[in-house]
Amino acid sequence: MKEQVDPKLYSLPPRTVLMKRDSEELLLVINRKSRIIGQQAVMIGSF
Repeated sequence: MKEQVDPKLYSLPPRTVLMKRDSEELLLVINRKSRIIGQQAVMIGSF
């Protein structure tokens, strides 16, 4: 069961969508156009 988490708890911008999958796992939801996702995938992969 997924529930939305307030991004302010993690000092993230308010437009960020965080979902909690279970007690130890958070999902970052990115809803953008596909051409931008390719560029950001490199950034996200480096974390």
